[in-house]
Amino acid sequence: AWPINNEAHDDHQHQHQHLYQNQHESMPNSADEKPSSGPNVVRMVAGQVIKKIATGHHVTSISLPIEVQQPMSALEKTTNAMQRGEIIVDVASAPDATSRMLQVVRFFLSGLPKEPFGKKPLNPLLGEIYRAAFKHKNREAGKTVLVAEQVSTQPPMTALHIENETLGFAMTSLACPEPHFRGNTLTISMKGMVDIFLAKQ
Repeated sequence: AWPINNEAHDDHQHQHQHLYQNQHESMPNSADEKPSSGPNVVRMVAGQVIKKIATGHHVTSISLPIEVQQPMSALEKTTNAMQRGEIIVDVASAPDATSRMLQVVRFFLSGLPKEPFGKKPLNPLLGEIYRAAFKHKNREAGKTVLVAEQVSTQPPMTALHIENETLGFAMTSLACPEPHFRGNTLTISMKGMVDIFLAKQ
């Protein structure tokens, strides 16, 4: 199973759970006050976001209602990069530069989220660290480890390192999401860099 072992920093994890519980407890209990799922939630969120932007709030500092949040850190979402982790073996063993580039693109595309728009994970705390380990089906491929850290919150920046010593594979990335409010739409563009090192090539 993927992953076989993962852990978040205990202190930060407890803080996230505490914040989520406090927000949940502060929500109205009345069925009339609590919005239903679907379009009503979308309209409610849109109204709150527009109101806060109008008062001069920065887009990245806007708090969303509990209905659209997950009780987990956004750093845990970095494991999406390993949805098809077996492709790392193909990247490391590619016979030539062209094949290697194709396998790198394949690995990158396989890590895109395979989920519809839904709830937003909690924003990571500055210095928060998430670790995970993945065992490959081919035992000769060893184990791949993942370490993610929130290195900045304003603006938000997440550093990620994935490494497999057995295959001589290492990937380091820095992701910087940039939200843009354009009147009636909210677009989030992902900027940053990705470096891949292959020790055996």
